[in-house]
This record gives sequence, C-alpha cells and structure tokens, in this order.
Amino acid sequence: MRRPGAGGDRERCSTIREMPPERLSPSQIDDHLASERRDVCGVVRRLRRMVLDAVPDACEGIRYGALSYFRADVPYGSIGGNICMIEIRRGKVALSFIHGASLPDPQGLLQGAGKAKRFVPVASRDAADDPRLIALVRDAGAMARP
Repeated sequence: MRRPGAGGDRERCSTIREMPPERLSPSQIDDHLASERRDVCGVVRRLRRMVLDAVPDACEGIRYGALSYFRADVPYGSIGGNICMIEIRRGKVALSFIHGASLPDPQGLLQGAGKAKRFVPVASRDAADDPRLIALVRDAGAMARP
C-alpha cells in the first residue's frame, strides 16, 4: 500500500532535482588520487573542474574506480544517466563516455571501438580546457537528461 502523500517516480525525481547534486569532498578526491603522480593529479583536477563547470547540475561519485559524473534522477543513475568518467589507466588520463557512441563528434575526438563506450585521452591540464572537449561534455550532459 502507498504511503499517504507519496508520489510516484515523477515526485521522487523532482525531489532529487531540488536537492543540491551529490559531490565528493576534497578529502575523497585526495584519497582517490593518493597513489597517482603529481602531473596526473593536475590533469584530473582540471578535468573535474571543467566537467562541473560544463554541467553544474551533475552528480559526482566514484564508480568503477573512476570519478563519475551522472544524473541521479535517470533510471540506473551512474550508468543510465552517465555523463562522463575521468579514468586513470597506467598513469594516463582519459575522459570516458559510457554512451559515447551516441554522441555527436564532428571533430573526431572520441576513440574506441566498443559497442557504446568511447574516450578521449587527456595528456595535460591545458588539454582539459579544449573547447571541443567541453562541447562533448555538454552534449553528453544534455543526452543524459530524463
């Protein structure tokens, strides 16, 4: 039986939207990056700032060992509502898009041959501010809307 005043999914989602988005604390970011080289940490921190600036209402968490940006009010949250992920593999940073194969990519930045996932290697802090990369993140944010 339903609780009095309990709405369906629509009410639950609107309540989620009214709350500030989930964000990691500075200490959680530090812990996540504790074993990485200083240059890698700099790239990750710059990418993080760029993603949060490009999609200010995105939630942030650590999923699958990576910083993950998503819409919590979309079914399957960090997967279904995924915007992007900042991954570190073998000392290299990549901005990954779980639904990247569906993203428009007129500049040809996206790499990968998987069914859905694509990524862009990001070699430096300056590369994180590339307007083409920012456009990809904004497009992914728009696609992830319910």
